[in-house]
Amino acid sequence: MSLGGQGQYDEMAQLASMHMMMGIMKSCFGDCINDFKTNDLGQNEKNCLQNCAKRMAGTYEVVAQAQQQMGARGGMGQF
Repeated sequence: MSLGGQGQYDEMAQLASMHMMMGIMKSCFGDCINDFKTNDLGQNEKNCLQNCAKRMAGTYEVVAQAQQQMGARGGMGQF
């Protein structure tokens, strides 16, 4: 990969990572945070956020692997 191509790839990877984090925050926050009476998260909320983030990150990893495999086979590499 050329230097310019590597930089573009790195930028795309960074954007994908940011997109993943925003998706995790939006989805998990909506699913796990229900009570705004205190400034602190309850233990159930903390556990929910941790479990949700792990599931979402695992899902993104599976999708990324599938995209890489599609790209290696000459597919578009994107869904």
